[in-house]
Amino acid sequence: MTICPTPTTAAVLLCLLSLLTPYATPLPSDSIVSELSALQSQSPTGVIHLTDALLRRIISLPTPRPFSFLIFFDARNLHSKPGLSLPTLKSEFALVSSSFHSNNPDQKSLFFFDIEFEESQASFALFGINSLPHVRLIVPSAVDLKTDPIQMDAADFSRLAESMAEFIASKTKLNVGPIIRPPIISKNQIIFIIAAVLVWTPFIVKKLISGNTILHDKNIWMGGAIFIYFFSVSGAMFNIIRKMPMFVVDRHDPDKLVFFYKGSGMQFGAEGFTIGFLYTMVGLLLAFMTHMMVKVRNTNVQRVAMIVTLFVLFWAVKKVVLLDNWKTVVKELKEREIEIGYPTDVKHVAHIGWDGHSGSAPSWMNQFKTGPDFAATSIGNSGSALSPWSSQDYGESMRQQSGSEMFKDTPPTEFPPMKKQKRRKKKSTSSPKSNSGSSSKSSRAAKSKAKFVEGNANPTNIEVA
Repeated sequence: MTICPTPTTAAVLLCLLSLLTPYATPLPSDSIVSELSALQSQSPTGVIHLTDALLRRIISLPTPRPFSFLIFFDARNLHSKPGLSLPTLKSEFALVSSSFHSNNPDQKSLFFFDIEFEESQASFALFGINSLPHVRLIVPSAVDLKTDPIQMDAADFSRLAESMAEFIASKTKLNVGPIIRPPIISKNQIIFIIAAVLVWTPFIVKKLISGNTILHDKNIWMGGAIFIYFFSVSGAMFNIIRKMPMFVVDRHDPDKLVFFYKGSGMQFGAEGFTIGFLYTMVGLLLAFMTHMMVKVRNTNVQRVAMIVTLFVLFWAVKKVVLLDNWKTVVKELKEREIEIGYPTDVKHVAHIGWDGHSGSAPSWMNQFKTGPDFAATSIGNSGSALSPWSSQDYGESMRQQSGSEMFKDTPPTEFPPMKKQKRRKKKSTSSPKSNSGSSSKSSRAAKSKAKFVEGNANPTNIEVA
């Protein structure tokens, strides 16, 4: 006898099977990884623009997350500050991203993001970012975004893209691969240059044979020599390498511009051009007197020209010397002789201790102000111009102090009074040599125990027992 299942029984069995069979629903992390991969493919460099909403979705994933991500914190209003080099660092960051995706096309365990301050201030606050440049690596197990992420140090920016790739390899164990930099000249430009060279080659050869080229013009060589001389004496190479500004805004008076830096080893662009102009003027005047004025037959003209030239040369050299003295602050402190046993020269003495047992700074340091830190720029004060040139204020002020002002706050050293002890007189039958030796020893001991009193205080009498 066969059992025929009724339609009701079949429906119940299907419901039970559907309940027992688990659904193959995609995990939330898989959907976010797919979305990030799509955004990454849309970016030419592979860097995804991070927003507050996207960041909230990423950090809402349970830890450990299936990927790590590197964030470059950016602020467009700070791109104009040459000391930060944010555009350069951002382009190098994008270069690392494109090289990583080119060398590892199937790798989905690392994503690159950039975030803008004006658009995502909440995210900056979430990470606790208050200075730029700043790059952080968020590992899969990171929970607290202020402490758990790994910050890229300044040393990791030293060689730009290469050092960033080494940082990623050391922290994530992922190999970025060789950095693929775009060629300086494109293929179309190379083809155009080759065609131009082929067209102009016959004309150039003809000019060279006839000796009618710019290389045969002595004025070109003279101008080039003057330019090289000006370029060398003005320190233009230093300004180019260090990316020095022409001038800065005075931090005490925003309406005032500072063209000269007070301190050795540093200069602004305007200062370099000024020194180069003075040196070049001296050289040209000397060349004019030795090569041109000797051809003039009128002695009166020669004398007038010589007097004017000497006056201008003296003025130019004097300006250079004054500027050098102003920059190096050539001031000789008065030497103070302090008698400690024997006359001794004591130079450059300063009180560097602390006042009292409270651990507070000495009173003489109250007149000095510490200059702002220029290693990192505060985002909240991005509109104010930061000057990295205040580091010399302390040294200049110390050199300008006189010796008496340095010891003004130093308390005099007090010694407890020594009790007089009567000395028994003994008859001695020693020779004169022993008496002279004992007297010399006592005199040296008395001098070694002499008391040093600052100012005009009278020295106390010390008796030797």
